[in-house]
Amino acid sequence: MTLPLFYQGSENTFPTDSQTFSITGQPAHHAHNVVRLGAGDQIRYADGEGSWVDATITEVTGQGRDVSLQLQVDDRGTEATPTPVLHMIQALAKQDRDLQAVETATEYGVDQISPLQSERCIVRWKGNRAAKSHQKWENLVAKAGQQARRSRIPVLGPLLEGTDVTELCREPDTLVIVLDETGHADLRAALQELGGLDSLANYRQIAIVIGPEGGFSDAERNAWFQAGAVGVRLGEIIMRASSAGPALLAVLNHLLKRW
Repeated sequence: MTLPLFYQGSENTFPTDSQTFSITGQPAHHAHNVVRLGAGDQIRYADGEGSWVDATITEVTGQGRDVSLQLQVDDRGTEATPTPVLHMIQALAKQDRDLQAVETATEYGVDQISPLQSERCIVRWKGNRAAKSHQKWENLVAKAGQQARRSRIPVLGPLLEGTDVTELCREPDTLVIVLDETGHADLRAALQELGGLDSLANYRQIAIVIGPEGGFSDAERNAWFQAGAVGVRLGEIIMRASSAGPALLAVLNHLLKRW
């Protein structure tokens, strides 16, 4: 059984060398008051960037949100930097379907996430809403990463527009896959045309682009495909914005032998 995982948070430091350390603030409150852990229990403590320690709680002091945990390091390690990076570019969608996709993708092992404001997005991030919405995505990614017991939190990038995706398509060692109902219906055949399934591991980054409810505009498709993106469908079924990205991630995890 895996240990419950907690991220260090802004109020703590990571025990890079020391064998004993303490945690306070939200991580300590969650561990003691929510998960009900105490002296003698073990946890995994991570910096969110791949480094982790397994530690035993030796003492609990304070109460409520002022609780502090003292711990003894049992083991430590670093999660390898993923290659290729799996990057999900998720268009903003209604009814929090974009948030559902982000949460599931984090549980499925995505390495990087970027919100996309494409031409047909009904939801728009403007002004104060942009910062608040981005923070909401960031909080969700951290929460989902902790639930999935990931030592490395997926990187959340800034809000992208269609021209940013075009530039990404031109980057060397990057494969951009656009999920689009006008694309190739056979994913395996589409990848074979790029050099075979084994060639996926040679890319530095594989970016998957997921559209909003109304799909992408012809101008966006044309720009991305001319810049080197490949358009695919997952069979004949048209999926919602909340499920399409995670479904493709599951396939890529299998093809890359991560699963």
